[in-house]
Amino acid sequence: MFTMSVHSFSKVLIALLPLTVGAHTPSLLPRHGIHSRQSNPTALPGNWSLVGCFTDISTARTLAASSTAGANMTVEDCISFCSSGDFIFAGVEFGDECYCDSTIQIPGARAPLTDCSQPCAGNASEICGASGRLTIFTSGDPSPILVPAPTTGWTYQGCLTDNTANRTLPVPINIPVGVTAETCTAACQSAAAYTFAGLENGHECWCGNSTNTIAEHVSDDDCRAVCSADHTEYCGNANRIAVYEFTPEGAVPPPPLTCTGDVSNFTLVAVYNNPPTWFPNSSQYPSRTGGACPQYFLDDFVGLRDMLL
Repeated sequence: MFTMSVHSFSKVLIALLPLTVGAHTPSLLPRHGIHSRQSNPTALPGNWSLVGCFTDISTARTLAASSTAGANMTVEDCISFCSSGDFIFAGVEFGDECYCDSTIQIPGARAPLTDCSQPCAGNASEICGASGRLTIFTSGDPSPILVPAPTTGWTYQGCLTDNTANRTLPVPINIPVGVTAETCTAACQSAAAYTFAGLENGHECWCGNSTNTIAEHVSDDDCRAVCSADHTEYCGNANRIAVYEFTPEGAVPPPPLTCTGDVSNFTLVAVYNNPPTWFPNSSQYPSRTGGACPQYFLDDFVGLRDMLL
């Protein structure tokens, strides 16, 4: 009969045990490309704090005023870069990209925080956005204002479209100290007493005495590029111009044109014998009601005259 001492049995068991356990126990070693702990720094510079994760596209950046990139990018490096430019927001994306602005531009929108999951190129324990996702931080400073109060007499007229072929305002003005609502309106007034001033693309100033008739009013949100010279103000945007108009102090704006019932300039040409069966009806001409005295009224008067003669 085969016999085995306790001592011999223990040796066999010890020899087999690692093989048995090893076959069913997963490895505890970290796998390549997996970072078990990723987070944003708990101690950010100054008053900077996390805003969240936002969408971003290359054709319309969520933070569009300035940018940089580097193989050693970290959250702290990006904040330092944006802070040196006096920007309110700093954002990291795709591991090694950094974007700055003083406003979160449209169409950027908040995304789930888990969408921003890519480690920073310079510190794998930090999160630097992802592809098409931007981790945004803020200094906490106030956002820019859209309609600052420039020189006395100037009033904001809105955000208008513009293009290089047909300028909304025709005269460009160079301002060495930098373009803001205050410097642009003052420059237009001193150059040739222009009555209109416009700020565009963050750093352009345009002047004129009227706006191009093809220019269209659009949402003020379209004019949200921060002024390069002063990040507390907006200066239009690409192909969008923030327009101001000057009214001399004490001057009374002309009253709007109206279509009155004055008939002093009309001459009697006929008198009907029987009441007419037709009379002008403005609802028949809904697309021709523009202007001070709608054209349909003049056309219908001629039609009525012809009917009576």
